[in-house]
Amino acid sequence: MRMRTLKSGEVEITVADSGIGFDPAQLGAPDSAIGGFGLFGIRGKLSYLGGRMQIDAAPGKGSRFTLMAPAHLAPPQTETKPTAAKSQLTASPQPTAPVQGILLETKRKIRVLLADDHPVMRQGLTRLLQEQPDIKVVGEAGDGQQAVDLARQLKPDVVLMDISLPCINGFDATRQIMTECPGIRVIGLSMHEETDMADAMREAGAVAYMTKGGPTERLIAAIREGFQKSSHKSSTAAK
Repeated sequence: MRMRTLKSGEVEITVADSGIGFDPAQLGAPDSAIGGFGLFGIRGKLSYLGGRMQIDAAPGKGSRFTLMAPAHLAPPQTETKPTAAKSQLTASPQPTAPVQGILLETKRKIRVLLADDHPVMRQGLTRLLQEQPDIKVVGEAGDGQQAVDLARQLKPDVVLMDISLPCINGFDATRQIMTECPGIRVIGLSMHEETDMADAMREAGAVAYMTKGGPTERLIAAIREGFQKSSHKSSTAAK
């Protein structure tokens, strides 16, 4: 990753990898899984800030994402006289009901381990999940063996497991994790929607299977649901 300030007064951030790449023309296509999770909302947020994103990618030739945004933003307008409506708007926002229930019950964040061999995907997922008040990314793995080792060491609540990993694929890594650390909940991730892959991942011990082209909300909901199942199993075992 590289960051620099341009003469135009913008900040430029470039993130690149040498992975399998993709065809940028397929982004947003109805039948395509490319660009899953809306590229983590980056494009929309940059547009809101007056910035933009450039994508340079091709199948088999890796991916390069260049993000540009103003270095300084205009401060928000403020009112000179406080009002009751303003007091309500500036109050600390309350978490939604599902999040609030988790926070009150556990008094800690959901600890997530990411396992994906694409740095861009891991970085994007990390930023996406860290925006959630009840989720914390505790580790990143670039291959299946590292995923097993980090799961054993960190004991996360949830592992997001890409099925196509080097060294050990996601299926075998999930089996090892479930054998050694049955309290961890694994959620399979893939660019493919094939039913047989989803079935194989669940047979390996995963509690859910998500496509990378799915909505962000579904992924976050699956993490919270997996954590609740893990907490319930731990409480039952303790009794």
